[in-house]
Amino acid sequence: MTHTTILEGTGEELLQHLVQFPNEHFRLVPLLSDPIENEKPKPKKSHSVLGKYAFVAGGSEDFARDKQTEIEREDKIRS
Repeated sequence: MTHTTILEGTGEELLQHLVQFPNEHFRLVPLLSDPIENEKPKPKKSHSVLGKYAFVAGGSEDFARDKQTEIEREDKIRS
């Protein structure tokens, strides 16, 4: 089992370490962003509590009134 050492820095900084071991094999993995930026928490997205019916006008009273009117209309048709 080999010992793994992780070195982080610019190319010039790493070159100093690489020249000390000319016969060793190395794996270079470029970092895409500053490591400090990766540690910052991402802001949470806020979600609407109203959901998919947020655009519907009226409230529960309006719904109950309309529903009762609809029930009365259906009762008249059946009678």
